[in-house]
Amino acid sequence: MEETIAAVGGLDRFGVALENLIPWPQIGVDPGMPPDLVEAINQAGELGGSKPSEWYGVFETLAIGGTVIEVWNVKEQYWKRVWTPESA
Repeated sequence: MEETIAAVGGLDRFGVALENLIPWPQIGVDPGMPPDLVEAINQAGELGGSKPSEWYGVFETLAIGGTVIEVWNVKEQYWKRVWTPESA
């Protein structure tokens, strides 16, 4: 994360409700991804310090209702929520 912040000057994230997302590895298996490719992606993610059990995705356009936007506060080391649908 620190490398990304240094390279681009900050870090933002979008938060959406989990019930609107498909978890990994289901998001890979459902469209027919070969099991060895799923495992290779798992291993690559883990080697990079990621947690595949925390990966999610979608196949169609994701509605923004309920989405939040957060910005990483580098100095205080926390995610600050800067936008919610209610604040629009």
